[in-house]
Amino acid sequence: MTLPLSPSADHRYILTTAEVERFHERGHLGPFDCDAPGIEELPARVLATRFGSFSPAEARDKAGLSTVGESAINIGDPHRDIGAVRAVIEHPSIVNRVARLLGTDEVRYFQSRYRVKLPDLEDRVEWHQDVGPKNGGCYPDGRPIPTLTIWLSIDGAGRQDGCVQAIPGTHHQPLGNWRAGYSAGIEAAGQLQSLELDTAVALETAPRQFHIFHSWLVHISGPNLSDQARTGLVARFCRPVDALEPTIQYNACRVV
Repeated sequence: MTLPLSPSADHRYILTTAEVERFHERGHLGPFDCDAPGIEELPARVLATRFGSFSPAEARDKAGLSTVGESAINIGDPHRDIGAVRAVIEHPSIVNRVARLLGTDEVRYFQSRYRVKLPDLEDRVEWHQDVGPKNGGCYPDGRPIPTLTIWLSIDGAGRQDGCVQAIPGTHHQPLGNWRAGYSAGIEAAGQLQSLELDTAVALETAPRQFHIFHSWLVHISGPNLSDQARTGLVARFCRPVDALEPTIQYNACRVV
């Protein structure tokens, strides 16, 4: 159920009824401009905090392969120790829209990821849903808790850069063995055959723009075939009543 936001909410960031209905039908919405200050400085802040370096190349040299691979820098939960990341995630241009879709004046975010796809290298993420124990947890009866994801582009992302692509309308139920991990075995179980892959849409963004999508939406991202790094910040949200997983650290923020 979608409820109206507080009358005091910043009306620049309130979604229309039509937008809310489109989201629930298709599972994604955007792109929107993020008006948080300091987005351009995030790469330097994140890399300097975690690695003591200011460039992707230097970070690759200093970090272990579990964090930095051959084709990407993948930093988990930077919101926990980097205030600039929290400030972006908690900005009203993001929170007010997410809250409208969740039907609440307060939200919880609990997971973030800073990811750099380095240029002209293979880094394909297979078709998957973000669902289950590590992606929001489960209700006491074992059902997975639904969450929303925002994908914010620092420097812009199109097909050539390996942007996220998603199949509209595939967010209504988990597929595959979702308890086993993010990939849920969708492809191995042959469930891709039942999906209309040719309807996939590219969630392209200009710099400082973000998309919101239901975390169960089946999505993929290809390699970055451009000559520039593709940098994104991901954060996952849920309703306060769904902040049930004891192993997850939740951050609260309200509509303003």
